[in-house]
Amino acid sequence: MGTLRARALEQDPDKVIYGPNMKQRIIAACGELEELAERWEALAPARAAIIAHVQGEQSAAERAAVVQAEARKEAAREAEAEAQRAAAERADAERRAQEARAAEHAAAARGTAARIVNEAGRDVAPVAHGPVDAAVVAVQAVYAEPRITVHQALERLRGAATAADYTDTVQVALLLISNVHAFPEEKGFREVRVRNVLVQEHVARRAGGLQLLRALGFELSALDEDEPLLTTEEPNVELDFDKWAAWYDALKANIEALGEELKERRVAPLPTAVKGGIYGANGDSRRPAAPQVLTLHGSSGAS
Repeated sequence: MGTLRARALEQDPDKVIYGPNMKQRIIAACGELEELAERWEALAPARAAIIAHVQGEQSAAERAAVVQAEARKEAAREAEAEAQRAAAERADAERRAQEARAAEHAAAARGTAARIVNEAGRDVAPVAHGPVDAAVVAVQAVYAEPRITVHQALERLRGAATAADYTDTVQVALLLISNVHAFPEEKGFREVRVRNVLVQEHVARRAGGLQLLRALGFELSALDEDEPLLTTEEPNVELDFDKWAAWYDALKANIEALGEELKERRVAPLPTAVKGGIYGANGDSRRPAAPQVLTLHGSSGAS
Protein backbone atom coordinates (compact mmCIF):
# COMPACT_ATOMS: atom_id res chain seq x y z
CA MET A 1 0.00 0.00 0.00
CA GLY A 2 2.87 2.41 0.69
CA THR A 3 4.40 1.74 -2.73
CA LEU A 4 1.11 2.48 -4.48
CA ARG A 5 0.70 5.74 -2.57
CA ALA A 6 4.33 6.75 -3.35
CA ARG A 7 3.85 6.14 -7.08
CA ALA A 8 0.57 8.06 -7.06
CA LEU A 9 2.31 11.04 -5.45
CA GLU A 10 5.36 10.97 -7.78
CA GLN A 11 6.17 14.48 -9.14
CA ASP A 12 9.08 13.64 -11.43
CA PRO A 13 7.65 13.65 -15.00
CA ASP A 14 10.07 10.93 -16.01
CA LYS A 15 8.81 8.62 -13.20
CA VAL A 16 5.10 9.38 -13.30
CA ILE A 17 3.11 6.18 -13.96
CA TYR A 18 -0.51 7.05 -13.27
CA GLY A 19 -2.75 9.66 -14.74
CA PRO A 20 -4.52 12.28 -12.60
CA ASN A 21 -7.72 10.26 -12.17
CA MET A 22 -5.88 7.04 -11.29
CA LYS A 23 -3.79 8.92 -8.78
CA GLN A 24 -6.91 10.13 -7.03
CA ARG A 25 -8.44 6.67 -6.93
CA ILE A 26 -5.24 5.10 -5.57
CA ILE A 27 -4.88 7.76 -2.88
CA ALA A 28 -8.57 7.31 -1.90
CA ALA A 29 -8.21 3.52 -1.82
CA CYS A 30 -5.10 3.77 0.36
CA GLY A 31 -7.00 5.99 2.76
CA GLU A 32 -9.85 3.50 3.01
CA LEU A 33 -7.43 0.63 3.62
CA GLU A 34 -5.70 2.57 6.36
CA GLU A 35 -9.05 3.23 7.99
CA LEU A 36 -9.96 -0.45 7.80
CA ALA A 37 -6.61 -1.39 9.31
CA GLU A 38 -7.22 0.98 12.20
CA ARG A 39 -10.68 -0.52 12.80
CA TRP A 40 -9.20 -4.04 12.65
CA GLU A 41 -6.66 -3.14 15.28
CA ALA A 42 -9.40 -1.60 17.40
CA LEU A 43 -11.23 -4.92 17.32
CA ALA A 44 -8.18 -6.86 18.58
CA PRO A 45 -9.45 -7.20 22.19
CA ALA A 46 -12.81 -8.46 20.98
CA ARG A 47 -11.12 -10.94 18.67
CA ALA A 48 -8.94 -12.18 21.51
CA ALA A 49 -12.00 -12.63 23.73
CA ILE A 50 -13.81 -14.58 21.03
CA ILE A 51 -10.77 -16.80 20.43
CA ALA A 52 -10.40 -17.44 24.14
CA HIS A 53 -14.08 -18.32 24.41
CA VAL A 54 -13.89 -20.73 21.50
CA GLN A 55 -10.76 -22.34 22.88
CA GLY A 56 -12.43 -22.65 26.26
CA GLU A 57 -15.43 -24.35 24.70
CA GLN A 58 -13.14 -26.76 22.89
CA SER A 59 -11.21 -27.54 26.07
CA ALA A 60 -14.45 -28.16 27.97
CA ALA A 61 -15.68 -30.48 25.21
CA GLU A 62 -12.37 -32.33 25.25
CA ARG A 63 -12.48 -32.66 29.01
CA ALA A 64 -16.06 -33.92 28.84
CA ALA A 65 -15.05 -36.46 26.21
CA VAL A 66 -12.20 -37.67 28.43
CA VAL A 67 -14.53 -37.98 31.41
CA GLN A 68 -17.07 -39.90 29.34
CA ALA A 69 -14.38 -42.24 28.01
CA GLU A 70 -13.17 -42.94 31.54
CA ALA A 71 -16.75 -43.54 32.67
CA ARG A 72 -17.24 -46.05 29.86
CA LYS A 73 -14.00 -47.83 30.75
CA GLU A 74 -15.00 -48.00 34.41
CA ALA A 75 -18.43 -49.36 33.47
CA ALA A 76 -16.77 -52.00 31.26
CA ARG A 77 -14.43 -52.98 34.11
CA GLU A 78 -17.33 -53.29 36.52
CA ALA A 79 -19.32 -55.37 34.01
CA GLU A 80 -16.35 -57.68 33.47
CA ALA A 81 -15.82 -58.03 37.22
CA GLU A 82 -19.51 -58.82 37.69
CA ALA A 83 -19.36 -61.43 34.90
CA GLN A 84 -16.31 -63.01 36.53
CA ARG A 85 -18.06 -63.10 39.90
CA ALA A 86 -21.12 -64.71 38.32
CA ALA A 87 -18.94 -67.28 36.52
CA ALA A 88 -17.11 -68.05 39.76
CA GLU A 89 -20.42 -68.52 41.56
CA ARG A 90 -21.68 -70.85 38.82
CA ALA A 91 -18.43 -72.83 38.91
CA ASP A 92 -18.63 -73.09 42.69
CA ALA A 93 -22.24 -74.26 42.51
CA GLU A 94 -21.32 -76.84 39.87
CA ARG A 95 -18.38 -78.02 41.98
CA ARG A 96 -20.63 -78.46 45.01
CA ALA A 97 -23.18 -80.32 42.88
CA GLN A 98 -20.46 -82.61 41.50
CA GLU A 99 -19.15 -83.26 45.00
CA ALA A 100 -22.66 -84.13 46.13
CA ARG A 101 -23.11 -86.49 43.17
CA ALA A 102 -19.68 -88.00 43.81
CA ALA A 103 -20.57 -88.56 47.47
CA GLU A 104 -23.82 -90.24 46.41
CA HIS A 105 -22.01 -92.47 43.91
CA ALA A 106 -19.29 -93.28 46.44
CA ALA A 107 -21.92 -94.31 48.96
CA ALA A 108 -23.58 -96.52 46.36
CA ALA A 109 -20.18 -97.98 45.42
CA ARG A 110 -19.35 -98.73 49.04
CA GLY A 111 -22.67 -100.49 49.38
CA THR A 112 -21.99 -102.53 46.25
CA ALA A 113 -18.50 -103.44 47.39
CA ALA A 114 -19.83 -104.43 50.80
CA ARG A 115 -22.46 -106.70 49.26
CA ILE A 116 -19.86 -108.32 46.99
CA VAL A 117 -17.41 -108.86 49.85
CA ASN A 118 -20.16 -110.23 52.10
CA GLU A 119 -21.05 -112.78 49.43
CA ALA A 120 -17.45 -114.03 49.22
CA GLY A 121 -16.79 -117.33 50.99
CA ARG A 122 -20.20 -118.86 50.40
CA ASP A 123 -22.07 -120.25 47.46
CA VAL A 124 -24.04 -117.77 45.38
CA ALA A 125 -27.25 -119.22 44.08
CA PRO A 126 -27.71 -119.03 40.32
CA VAL A 127 -30.72 -117.28 38.86
CA ALA A 128 -33.63 -119.69 38.90
CA HIS A 129 -34.75 -121.24 35.63
CA GLY A 130 -38.14 -120.17 34.38
CA PRO A 131 -40.51 -121.47 31.73
CA VAL A 132 -38.75 -119.17 29.28
CA ASP A 133 -35.16 -118.71 30.45
CA ALA A 134 -34.66 -114.95 30.25
CA ALA A 135 -30.90 -115.23 30.91
CA VAL A 136 -30.36 -117.60 27.99
CA VAL A 137 -32.59 -115.57 25.67
CA ALA A 138 -30.80 -112.34 26.56
CA VAL A 139 -27.34 -113.83 26.04
CA GLN A 140 -28.28 -115.46 22.74
CA ALA A 141 -29.82 -112.22 21.49
CA VAL A 142 -26.75 -110.14 22.35
CA TYR A 143 -24.28 -112.59 20.83
CA ALA A 144 -26.37 -112.93 17.67
CA GLU A 145 -25.96 -109.21 17.03
CA PRO A 146 -22.84 -107.60 15.51
CA ARG A 147 -20.26 -106.75 18.14
CA ILE A 148 -20.18 -103.10 19.20
CA THR A 149 -17.28 -101.16 20.70
CA VAL A 150 -16.76 -100.42 24.37
CA HIS A 151 -17.70 -96.77 23.84
CA GLN A 152 -20.88 -97.74 21.97
CA ALA A 153 -21.84 -100.13 24.75
CA LEU A 154 -21.22 -97.43 27.35
CA GLU A 155 -23.40 -95.00 25.38
CA ARG A 156 -26.21 -97.56 25.24
CA LEU A 157 -25.89 -98.26 28.96
CA ARG A 158 -25.70 -94.54 29.79
CA GLY A 159 -28.86 -93.82 27.82
CA ALA A 160 -30.90 -96.53 29.53
CA ALA A 161 -29.66 -96.47 33.14
CA THR A 162 -29.74 -93.98 35.97
CA ALA A 163 -26.47 -92.31 36.91
CA ALA A 164 -26.08 -94.58 39.95
CA ASP A 165 -26.86 -97.77 37.96
CA TYR A 166 -24.50 -96.68 35.20
CA THR A 167 -21.52 -96.20 37.53
CA ASP A 168 -22.43 -99.43 39.37
CA THR A 169 -22.29 -101.47 36.13
CA VAL A 170 -19.06 -99.78 35.02
CA GLN A 171 -17.51 -100.52 38.44
CA VAL A 172 -18.39 -104.23 38.21
CA ALA A 173 -17.26 -104.52 34.58
CA LEU A 174 -14.00 -102.80 35.48
CA LEU A 175 -13.53 -105.21 38.39
CA LEU A 176 -14.04 -108.22 36.10
CA ILE A 177 -11.41 -107.20 33.55
CA SER A 178 -9.05 -105.88 36.23
CA ASN A 179 -9.02 -109.35 37.81
CA VAL A 180 -8.24 -110.87 34.39
CA HIS A 181 -5.48 -108.30 33.86
CA ALA A 182 -3.98 -108.96 37.29
CA PHE A 183 -4.15 -112.76 37.01
CA PRO A 184 -4.45 -113.70 33.32
CA GLU A 185 -3.31 -117.26 34.02
CA GLU A 186 -6.28 -117.94 36.32
CA LYS A 187 -9.16 -119.54 34.47
CA GLY A 188 -11.61 -118.59 37.20
CA PHE A 189 -11.01 -114.89 36.55
CA ARG A 190 -11.52 -115.35 32.82
CA GLU A 191 -14.99 -116.86 33.25
CA VAL A 192 -18.28 -115.14 34.01
CA ARG A 193 -21.43 -117.13 34.63
CA VAL A 194 -24.38 -115.06 33.51
CA ARG A 195 -26.75 -116.71 36.03
CA ASN A 196 -24.60 -115.50 38.89
CA VAL A 197 -26.88 -113.35 41.06
CA LEU A 198 -24.34 -110.54 41.30
CA VAL A 199 -23.69 -110.53 37.54
CA GLN A 200 -27.44 -110.43 36.92
CA GLU A 201 -28.03 -107.65 39.44
CA HIS A 202 -25.18 -105.37 38.42
CA VAL A 203 -24.67 -106.09 34.70
CA ALA A 204 -26.82 -108.55 32.77
CA ARG A 205 -30.26 -107.14 33.62
CA ARG A 206 -29.32 -103.64 32.51
CA ALA A 207 -29.66 -102.57 28.90
CA GLY A 208 -26.19 -102.51 27.40
CA GLY A 209 -24.62 -104.56 30.21
CA LEU A 210 -24.07 -107.79 28.24
CA GLN A 211 -23.01 -105.77 25.20
CA LEU A 212 -20.37 -104.15 27.40
CA LEU A 213 -19.06 -107.53 28.60
CA ARG A 214 -18.85 -108.71 24.99
CA ALA A 215 -17.07 -105.53 23.92
CA LEU A 216 -14.58 -106.08 26.75
CA GLY A 217 -13.68 -109.49 25.28
CA PHE A 218 -15.99 -111.96 27.04
CA GLU A 219 -17.33 -114.39 24.46
CA LEU A 220 -20.16 -116.91 24.80
CA SER A 221 -18.26 -120.17 25.13
CA ALA A 222 -20.99 -122.61 26.18
CA LEU A 223 -24.58 -123.12 27.18
CA ASP A 224 -23.78 -126.06 29.45
CA GLU A 225 -27.14 -127.27 30.75
CA ASP A 226 -28.57 -123.92 29.75
CA GLU A 227 -25.87 -122.24 31.84
CA PRO A 228 -24.56 -119.24 29.83
CA LEU A 229 -20.80 -119.03 30.36
CA LEU A 230 -18.77 -116.08 29.12
CA THR A 231 -15.01 -116.42 28.82
CA THR A 232 -12.04 -114.47 27.58
CA GLU A 233 -9.26 -116.75 26.45
CA GLU A 234 -5.63 -115.87 27.05
CA PRO A 235 -3.56 -116.57 23.92
CA ASN A 236 -0.58 -118.86 24.38
CA VAL A 237 2.30 -116.49 24.91
CA GLU A 238 4.86 -119.10 23.85
CA LEU A 239 3.13 -119.94 20.57
CA ASP A 240 2.11 -116.42 19.53
CA PHE A 241 3.59 -113.61 21.60
CA ASP A 242 2.19 -110.88 19.32
CA LYS A 243 -1.36 -112.19 19.73
CA TRP A 244 -0.92 -112.44 23.49
CA ALA A 245 0.51 -108.90 23.65
CA ALA A 246 -2.42 -107.51 21.63
CA TRP A 247 -4.88 -109.29 23.97
CA TYR A 248 -3.11 -107.97 27.05
CA ASP A 249 -2.84 -104.42 25.64
CA ALA A 250 -6.58 -104.46 24.84
CA LEU A 251 -7.24 -105.38 28.47
CA LYS A 252 -5.19 -102.42 29.64
CA ALA A 253 -6.89 -100.05 27.19
CA ASN A 254 -10.34 -101.17 28.34
CA ILE A 255 -9.34 -100.77 31.99
CA GLU A 256 -8.20 -97.23 31.24
CA ALA A 257 -11.44 -96.43 29.37
CA LEU A 258 -13.68 -97.66 32.20
CA GLY A 259 -11.43 -96.03 34.77
CA GLU A 260 -11.85 -92.69 33.01
CA GLU A 261 -15.64 -93.10 33.10
CA LEU A 262 -15.50 -93.50 36.87
CA LYS A 263 -12.91 -90.75 37.29
CA GLU A 264 -15.10 -88.24 35.43
CA ARG A 265 -17.88 -89.02 37.89
CA ARG A 266 -15.52 -89.03 40.90
CA VAL A 267 -16.35 -92.63 41.70
CA ALA A 268 -13.67 -94.98 43.00
CA PRO A 269 -13.21 -98.41 41.35
CA LEU A 270 -13.94 -101.55 43.33
CA PRO A 271 -10.82 -103.22 44.80
CA THR A 272 -9.26 -105.86 42.56
CA ALA A 273 -9.19 -109.43 43.88
CA VAL A 274 -6.13 -110.60 45.80
CA LYS A 275 -4.74 -114.11 45.59
CA GLY A 276 -2.28 -116.09 47.68
CA GLY A 277 -1.63 -116.37 51.39
CA ILE A 278 -1.28 -113.63 53.93
CA TYR A 279 1.33 -113.58 56.65
CA GLY A 280 0.75 -113.32 60.35
CA ALA A 281 2.97 -111.77 62.96
CA ASN A 282 5.01 -114.99 63.24
CA GLY A 283 5.69 -115.08 59.52
CA ASP A 284 3.61 -118.20 58.92
CA SER A 285 1.42 -118.30 55.88
CA ARG A 286 -2.26 -118.99 56.38
CA ARG A 287 -5.16 -119.05 53.95
CA PRO A 288 -7.59 -116.13 54.26
CA ALA A 289 -10.95 -116.97 55.76
CA ALA A 290 -12.79 -116.00 52.56
CA PRO A 291 -11.92 -117.22 49.03
CA GLN A 292 -9.88 -114.66 47.13
CA VAL A 293 -11.55 -115.21 43.76
CA LEU A 294 -14.61 -112.93 43.94
CA THR A 295 -17.92 -114.65 43.42
CA LEU A 296 -18.69 -112.48 40.40
CA HIS A 297 -16.67 -114.90 38.28
CA GLY A 298 -18.60 -118.06 39.12
CA SER A 299 -21.73 -119.32 40.77
CA SER A 300 -19.69 -120.56 43.72
CA GLY A 301 -16.78 -118.17 43.67
CA ALA A 302 -14.21 -120.91 43.20
CA SER A 303 -11.66 -120.82 40.44
